[in-house]
Amino acid sequence: SLKKELERKLSRWDYAGGVKSFSLYNYLPSRFISDPSFNTTETESRRHSQILSFKNSGLGMYSPVESKEILDDLSWVFSTFLSGYTNDLMIFYVPSSTISDYRRRHEKLNYHLIKEFNIQSSLNLVRYRIDGFSKNSFLGKQDPTLEFAEKLFSNKLVIIFDDVITSGSTIGRYKNLIESFGGTVLCALSIGRTVHHHEEGPIQKMKFELNEFRS
Repeated sequence: SLKKELERKLSRWDYAGGVKSFSLYNYLPSRFISDPSFNTTETESRRHSQILSFKNSGLGMYSPVESKEILDDLSWVFSTFLSGYTNDLMIFYVPSSTISDYRRRHEKLNYHLIKEFNIQSSLNLVRYRIDGFSKNSFLGKQDPTLEFAEKLFSNKLVIIFDDVITSGSTIGRYKNLIESFGGTVLCALSIGRTVHHHEEGPIQKMKFELNEFRS
């Protein structure tokens, strides 16, 4: 099947929430960035700021150079692992607390992926009945109430996209939801993955491993 064929191409990816997953960069939580004894590197601080900016406003607040870096790295992932198959895939963006945040966070990224790879997108098809609250609000975190068209995911092979993957629980939750609507989840992608130690960035590590494999 197409899913099995693609899963073989993703054999080097890790798992999150029971799904093959890949993140572009490492994300150190703020407590590490602000701790002088942790000896945060310049790259780690920059990635932290980039990912926080994306969570707040998508690619809209990035400089053209930073925005291009993220889009180029995502394009590398799609071209390397999914090339030739993107017409058959749908990307689902994990919902933000509010519809305005959801669209603002993902619209530029979504435009790029549709233009470059002709991928199907659920961005404008997810309906918010009631907005939620972020964990930083005085009411505490509350998920939005969402509606999905009955056949939105039916017979679709889906990529779940999140800003940061930590435990993978969010990926697992939306995997179950998508499958309950008749879809099949292929993999998950994110800008960052939460780490608590110094570690080489995922995309740099993957590029090195592939170059070694091919040489």
